[in-house]
Amino acid sequence: YKLGGRAGKTRRFSIGHHGNPWTTVGARDRGAELLEMVRRGVDPMEAARDSVSQAAERRKIDEELGFSTFADVFLQKHVDDRKMRSAADIHGVFRRDLKPWFKNKPIHKIDRDDIHELLDHIGDRSESAATKAHKWLRKFFNFAVDKRSRHLKASPMHAMPSPYADGKRTRVLTDAELKMVWSAVPRQHQWHRFEVVI
Repeated sequence: YKLGGRAGKTRRFSIGHHGNPWTTVGARDRGAELLEMVRRGVDPMEAARDSVSQAAERRKIDEELGFSTFADVFLQKHVDDRKMRSAADIHGVFRRDLKPWFKNKPIHKIDRDDIHELLDHIGDRSESAATKAHKWLRKFFNFAVDKRSRHLKASPMHAMPSPYADGKRTRVLTDAELKMVWSAVPRQHQWHRFEVVI
């Protein structure tokens, strides 16, 4: 084919070798597509190079935004650098439940169905673990949207309620326990504390 009229340089574009996947009919159809591109002024070789370059760029982004890879960024910047008291617990949630499930699936390819499936799976073992996973996964995606908004426009967990209700504490101190608490409070503060409780 030639681009740019008679003065243009002749180029040859190889479709592929005969056989799987290129049958005679398939090669003829592909040749027609390539000739149509030339007719519109598009160089098939440049288009193929761009396609390979774009595919490489997409692979690079997918690796950079792989769940486990980006989780390490989140844990470092959001948890460790801020010296959060619950850091060990948060690391445990990611190590035990989140990383093994998502592995290095790109975060912009994780949807609500994936997350519901994970939370149901964790909930079968422990409702409180599923609630923790929901909490930290939501914070993780909010962090990701803030840091990588070009690739992740919105959190897949937006407005997603916790899978289980937070446990309510129903235990009441016994008289003996109340007596121990009362005796531990310094004498000058006892009346003040008693008034606050009432």
